[in-house]
Amino acid sequence: MKNNIIILFIVIIIITSCLPIHPPPPPVEPSLKSWNCYYGNFSNRAFHSSIHQSSSSSIYYIIGGTSDEITGLNDVWIGDISSNSLTCLTTTAGFSKRWGHTSVIFKEKIWVIGGTEDGQKGLNDVWVSENGIDWELATGSAGFSGRWGHVCRIYQTNYYDGKIWLIGGTSDGKTGLNDIWYSEDGINWTEVSISGLRFSGRWGHAITDSYSFILIGGTENGQTGLNDVWESEDGINWKLLSGNAEFEKRWGHSIVYGGKYSQYIFVANGKKITQHI
Repeated sequence: MKNNIIILFIVIIIITSCLPIHPPPPPVEPSLKSWNCYYGNFSNRAFHSSIHQSSSSSIYYIIGGTSDEITGLNDVWIGDISSNSLTCLTTTAGFSKRWGHTSVIFKEKIWVIGGTEDGQKGLNDVWVSENGIDWELATGSAGFSGRWGHVCRIYQTNYYDGKIWLIGGTSDGKTGLNDIWYSEDGINWTEVSISGLRFSGRWGHAITDSYSFILIGGTENGQTGLNDVWESEDGINWKLLSGNAEFEKRWGHSIVYGGKYSQYIFVANGKKITQHI
């Protein structure tokens, strides 16, 4: 009986080893053919900020912006993808009218960072709100210089050590910045000391919300764009992934990272020289 079991086991192994091994299926490319329009009665605008409340929520916010690249806005809108709704929370938030600012969700609050009121001079104030209606000045003079066209993101190596990171921007609309700052509370900011390779000063660039910093494109002078790609795992040490990526040089574009298990980063639209892409 014991010998029969052993023989049966050997036969199963032999049969299994002879079966063809099928390669894993190719990755499924996401479809971008179907789009839905969520109408809102807010004014036409650009250089606003938009943020998603969380990865598990259908709520998002649209904040400020400009319709003429001169005068800013300080309205706040809340949208809900699940109900196809878009509602104005306030037309006059506590912060000044602005564009080119950034917004993040940090410590379960909405933060508005920097920007410009007139396209001539940058701001370095930071505002915070729990509901999008009532705003409190976290600091009127953060450690970084006044700027707009910068990027901000939340980066953390574990659940407890999240920080706001701020990268680049412009203070005058003529020259770019390549400094990096972070804050644990939105009030006190520390400049990062970068050693080795460093990307050029720029604004209008974009950065992924991924498990590393991937910085793409931008402009150094407001006249021509860039199509380089940089990566850092800690915000301190940077490496150049590509100095001349396949997409056209651009700034003012947006990028979307497909997630932890995705192979895709989407680069969309932007501006090259004086033309929009």
